[in-house]
Amino acid sequence: MNKVYRIQVFIGIILATCFSFAAAAYPERPIRMIVPYPAGGIADNVARRLAQEMGASLKQTIIIENKPGADGIIAVNSLKSSSADGYTILMVSEALTSLNGLVYKKISYDTFKDMVPIGKIGNVAIVLSISPSLPVDDVSGLVSYAKKNPGKLNYASLGKGSISHLAAEMLKAEAGIDVVHVPYAGGSAIQLAKMKGDIQYSFGVLGSDMEYIKNGRLKALAVASARRSSLAPSIPTLAESGFPDFDLSSTIGLVARTGTPQAAIDRLNASLNLVLKDRNFVNRLSGLGFEAAPPASPQVYWDEVTMQYSVWGKFVKRFGFKIE
Repeated sequence: MNKVYRIQVFIGIILATCFSFAAAAYPERPIRMIVPYPAGGIADNVARRLAQEMGASLKQTIIIENKPGADGIIAVNSLKSSSADGYTILMVSEALTSLNGLVYKKISYDTFKDMVPIGKIGNVAIVLSISPSLPVDDVSGLVSYAKKNPGKLNYASLGKGSISHLAAEMLKAEAGIDVVHVPYAGGSAIQLAKMKGDIQYSFGVLGSDMEYIKNGRLKALAVASARRSSLAPSIPTLAESGFPDFDLSSTIGLVARTGTPQAAIDRLNASLNLVLKDRNFVNRLSGLGFEAAPPASPQVYWDEVTMQYSVWGKFVKRFGFKIE
């Protein structure tokens, strides 16, 4: 063995040892989890419970940093400006991973270039609910009423290009009804407007609407997912209500910045999967109207994101949704 070869072997051993040590040591300091929603909502509650459980398994603190606004773009930009070292991660929904890139003509990030997957957390159930003043009891009644009163029903959303907007436009197209879109700044404002009768219906988060559905201040007609929600199993699906192609929910996951070491991604994914195996954790999230995902690899989650991007892309192209 010549001298140069021995030196190369020695350097290789040293580097392998260093990388092995670095992988074993991660995380050595607190991790920042950026949440693109305000404090107090369902996504924020899920993030805080997840951070606590993952932090325990990683033996390190995970700090929640709420960065709402601009359809999540502020939060994504914060991730992009951070170091790709595994110490900053981001909670995302399909609004951030798919819809923004499809509906904005200009956007500061590319999902598949700027993000790498950690794993899927789960799904938030979406419900179609109406004002109690509207004299209908089911989806077919809503469609019939809208057809008899063209242009007189208002539906609310969180703005053009949001999942609440696209879901309503999908129903509008499939049912062939003439209704008016009224955008609102937040879910609470939509709930109040429905209760007052200022708008007649909207698609929203089941967990957020559930209190008002129970006390009769809102009326639930259907959930948008393919299966009934465990939070409210008596509410039928839109598929059961005559719209078999409806299968929408808000998919929530974790990502890191592109370039993050694979060892950090693997450790975070293992920690997430460990939490998702905990039935107590899953049951607590179920009480919020959140369906936890089964443990899986980052690639399984990213395959779903890629599929969602394709499905929503066809829909956005069909209806020409674009935001300047």
